[in-house]
Amino acid sequence: TAPSLVEFRREIEGMSGAIPIGAGELGALQTSLVRSKAQKFETLAQVIRQATPLVSFGLPLDEPERLVRDIQEQTAADINDMARRYLDMDRAIALVVGDLSVIEPAVVGLGWGDVYVVDNEGTILRRAGE
Repeated sequence: TAPSLVEFRREIEGMSGAIPIGAGELGALQTSLVRSKAQKFETLAQVIRQATPLVSFGLPLDEPERLVRDIQEQTAADINDMARRYLDMDRAIALVVGDLSVIEPAVVGLGWGDVYVVDNEGTILRRAGE
């Protein structure tokens, strides 16, 4: 768990300045997102599943097309600017789920800030490491 948190932090910090997204990486991501959207409309049942929330929430039925267009119009500069503005690890909160006896010492050992043990409702039970 702790190594995953370290990797996650490295990725977020990279995206927010140290390692900006390049045009090639963005293009691959855009292609993947657009293709995954198209796959959600292959059968009548899938079309109904996609249209139901649009109708329920009063959204235009062309919302999926507009989303694809919006994805395709983003540039690497747009994405990097958003990452610099909104990805702030000093304000981030990580929710870690697992065997407390295994993960607690490792997560506390990272020394990144306060760590709390919470119940399944999110109520703080105690400060971790105490």
